[in-house]
Amino acid sequence: MAGYDGYSMSNNAREAYEDGYMPKSKWTKATMIEAIKTYIEENLLDDEWNFSIDKLNGMSRELLFNTFFIYKEWHHTSGKYNRTDFYGVNGFDVQNMTDEKIDRLISEDKERKASKREGKQEKPEEPQGMYLCEFKHWTGTKKHPKCEIVQAVGEIKGKMFYSDEYGNKRLSTDGFRIISKADNKRNSTH
Repeated sequence: MAGYDGYSMSNNAREAYEDGYMPKSKWTKATMIEAIKTYIEENLLDDEWNFSIDKLNGMSRELLFNTFFIYKEWHHTSGKYNRTDFYGVNGFDVQNMTDEKIDRLISEDKERKASKREGKQEKPEEPQGMYLCEFKHWTGTKKHPKCEIVQAVGEIKGKMFYSDEYGNKRLSTDGFRIISKADNKRNSTH
């Protein structure tokens, strides 16, 4: 039944909600667990699924969604006719899930999150102070540019290199490299 009922979504999108499909942003952990329970009750016999529903509570919302939900269809939403993807329970994954697989998924998810947290905490210390650096120095004209590789002593502050002779350079500039720590004098070598 095509068409719109007001300005929020198409009639087909409303039917999708009634069929148990929703956009990813609408799926909360509680609604996902409830949808999985409903799927099991309506579609599977007792011997066709092999995990405890209580195990699902140990999964994060993201892990639960990525494990048990799949893209089903899209519908127009809003008065601007936005295309919105709708997701529902993936019956195949429900039937093939076990308590052991859930435990492994939870463990891997926790390890991934811990590793990600450690990676954020262990930022490499940025160099500060006087350094001898090498970089590309461009001269000439726009029509006839000339590039030479130069070395200069300058001060590094944050993500910038400051040289009296060559001006400022970003540390991320192509061809820029730190050669060594220098004494506190600024001078240049070619």
